[in-house]
Amino acid sequence: GRITREVGSWNAPDHKYPYQISLRHRRPRNLSDIHFCSGTILNEKFILTAAHCFD
Repeated sequence: GRITREVGSWNAPDHKYPYQISLRHRRPRNLSDIHFCSGTILNEKFILTAAHCFD
């Protein structure tokens, strides 16, 4: 398939940014996940993300 990237972006090594999360949708057909938004861990109960992630 086609892969798109933002200009100047890169894949960060695991555990480099432990406060960042990737919000993902699970595809029922093949059980793979696709990234749709990111967020920042504030504490054990809350993640901060943009409003458009859940519009």
